[in-house]
Amino acid sequence: MNRKQQKEETRQRILGTAVRRLRELGLEGAGVNAVMKESGLTHGGFYAHFDSKDDLASRAMAEATREQRQRWITGIEETPRGQRVARLLARYLSPVHRDSVDGCPVPSVAAGVAHASDEVREAFEQELLGTVDALEELLDDEGAADARQKAIGTMALCIGGMVMARAVPDTQLSDEILLAARNFAGGVKHRRGR
Repeated sequence: MNRKQQKEETRQRILGTAVRRLRELGLEGAGVNAVMKESGLTHGGFYAHFDSKDDLASRAMAEATREQRQRWITGIEETPRGQRVARLLARYLSPVHRDSVDGCPVPSVAAGVAHASDEVREAFEQELLGTVDALEELLDDEGAADARQKAIGTMALCIGGMVMARAVPDTQLSDEILLAARNFAGGVKHRRGR
């Protein structure tokens, strides 16, 4: 392996660690010291791979969000148009997604992003708009303005519901929150815990 390949491999290892920590612990979890230590590297080597902590946080958030977005929407276009919102809600607002270590990073990072640098906030906004655009295309059955509103509303309901569901220690209450959020949008009624 040549030096360039080795550097890229190290960079990807750092980024992968940051993505995982970001999902689990939010922005604070993706701090340089913790990420480098867990990656088996020294803090001093960080700047050979990233410009700043904000650069790492922005890239980790973008990668995690893109991965989750792809998993969330894959195959939805095969669902009849009138049932797509319910299907998206069922996928996102589920106990399996809530408990997944590879779940959506947005509920974990949103509060921290609100107080972060412009660089991090802009990266968050760009990925948020990427998801809105993807959903808008899937939900465009009554005109562009309506599809955009559906996309933003679906995201807001999903993220807010997931924040609440992950925040409470009582699994039954958490499941009830997920169920209420899915049903609130007028989707298919789901039995508790599904």
